[in-house]
Amino acid sequence: MQRPNTDANEYPIEASGWDADGAFFVEKSDLHWDEAGTKCIHLHCRIQPSAFVFLRLLDSTVGGERFPVPHQVEDVAPPGRDGWWKVRLVQSQPQHAVPEPPVGSIEHLMFRVGEEVKR
Repeated sequence: MQRPNTDANEYPIEASGWDADGAFFVEKSDLHWDEAGTKCIHLHCRIQPSAFVFLRLLDSTVGGERFPVPHQVEDVAPPGRDGWWKVRLVQSQPQHAVPEPPVGSIEHLMFRVGEEVKR
């Protein structure tokens, strides 16, 4: 069930991810995006702070592709009388990993020794 769209800064979305019990969910909701850049959605399922949620725009009038975009849960407010959990999100930024040298190379051995020294 989708919440009524009451604001010009709300966009219909499909949210998916894993709830607090580890079960996969998909829900339709609205993404509220204010002038300060704060993003909020309302969900029926309970999710943990710091969890990842994937949002996909459903509105065909908004330009761009409709690929799910990862967001991290910043805060979760308990459900109100209507049963919806208010979830505040921040868009996840890609993490650039340092490539590990091939196994068996001298660089690999030096990399592993360096990791042990840092601990």
